[in-house]
Amino acid sequence: MDRRVARTRSALHAALIELMLTRGYDGTTVEEICRVAKVGRSTFYTHYADKDALKRDGLASIGRSLRQSRHETVRDDALGFVLPMLRHAREHVDHYRALAGGHGGSMALASIREILAGIVRQEMRSSRRRTVSADVAVNYLVGAFMAVLTWWLDRGAIESPEQMADAFRDLSAGYAAMHRPTRN
Repeated sequence: MDRRVARTRSALHAALIELMLTRGYDGTTVEEICRVAKVGRSTFYTHYADKDALKRDGLASIGRSLRQSRHETVRDDALGFVLPMLRHAREHVDHYRALAGGHGGSMALASIREILAGIVRQEMRSSRRRTVSADVAVNYLVGAFMAVLTWWLDRGAIESPEQMADAFRDLSAGYAAMHRPTRN
């Protein structure tokens, strides 16, 4: 990606987050995003169709970050996405709260759920045994994780990401045992 494009997109993302933290997602307009990012409306629309597209692009970066972190974790950890996701959420707790609030919150949570489902589905492809369908397992695991994540963030992320990851792993021990990747 061209540096100017990356710089413009970064400025737009930063402006959206800044405004969401003070006004909420619903109270933020494209005009305000452009003003804070110091770009023209035509520049905004060159990159994004609307503020929802800008938000989706920001959420996609979470997915890229998680996938990268996943590749850096131990390969036979069936829940390798958990700790990187918790660390990212804790580091950006205000952003997650802003994303989850208001009308745009359901879209943000659905996007995060979709990202995690893709990661879990990929992990399951290397699974050696399966006692339930992949769709059931993915929806169970991601749903349980999203419930724990939102509960943790709503309480102020008091526990460390490592403590929460350990708790989630303990709760999901049955899943992890059934879906260990095969070793060659």
